[in-house]
Amino acid sequence: MQDRYYIHKVDLEGLTGQDFAELLRTKKAQGEKVCILMEASSTFDEWDIEKYVEAFKKLQPDRIQITVNDTSHSRPTMHQLFEIQCALEHFATFERYDEAVKCQYFNAGGIEILFLSEPVK
Repeated sequence: MQDRYYIHKVDLEGLTGQDFAELLRTKKAQGEKVCILMEASSTFDEWDIEKYVEAFKKLQPDRIQITVNDTSHSRPTMHQLFEIQCALEHFATFERYDEAVKCQYFNAGGIEILFLSEPVK
């Protein structure tokens, strides 16, 4: 049986907001597993990665899922994808890559991180 999660899609502004932190605390207090869903797009600013990592550590969700916007005008550059991958490798332990679903799996102190992107070399 698969785990069920409360899933909330958020951007950096929402991720670092007090209202979001309170919502997650409430969900976790109710015994729900929490998954933060984020989308990497062409507006991703790799210089903000430290803010993301700080927020992840503070919020302690059960799972983080990072998808890649695939529309031609919003798709992140290979450089942006590389920066996300490098930040994840610094923040978390790489566990495996699933070629079938093109997903990189990481673990950061019990936080499961799914980065739905092929590895960038």
